[in-house]
Amino acid sequence: MGTRWAGALVPAPAKLHLQPVAVSWGCLPAPTSHPEPPLTNAPRRLTASDIASLLALQAECADAATVFAAAANLAAACCGELRLITVLRYREAEALVERVYSSEPAYSIGGTKPLAQFPLNHAAMSQGQIFHAATAAEVKAAFADHERLFAMGITAILNSPIRHAGRRLGTLNLCGRDGQFGRSEIDAARTIAASLAPSLLAPAAV
Repeated sequence: MGTRWAGALVPAPAKLHLQPVAVSWGCLPAPTSHPEPPLTNAPRRLTASDIASLLALQAECADAATVFAAAANLAAACCGELRLITVLRYREAEALVERVYSSEPAYSIGGTKPLAQFPLNHAAMSQGQIFHAATAAEVKAAFADHERLFAMGITAILNSPIRHAGRRLGTLNLCGRDGQFGRSEIDAARTIAASLAPSLLAPAAV
């Protein structure tokens, strides 16, 4: 498995080094954490406890929106201030994606987009790869709605695959600024996205 880094595929990291982050989990109490000094310029580092809590939340809460909101809070804690966070679900038979979570009303829940409009990032998702548009120029090249994104101050986008049993279920999409997503942020996004498969596999994902 690899990472699409600014249009190029690089090897996936062998191991994640994690540190705690305090996040509100809605249906469950926040996990007990013992903060350590940050190891990179990321605001916080992800921990195994964070992911265990997110999985426990999905095990107890039928409301996928609560799970997605918790995942978004965790992503923001690990990646810094984000302009937009969305979760998309693939509707393969119709060749489109449906937005099942959004942090901003401008990109409303329930909206759909044809896969044909975004060939680069969705091709990466089909291979289980991260897609990273690291600059405004790369956002423009990869996203048909780039003018709308630029109007929101978005000049970098990180798409992480949500997969199960070798097939793509959806994507976790983090939108920020040029240079915001380094190795630590990419590792965190990849792990958070992977943990969301149960919510997209549930009968009702919104």
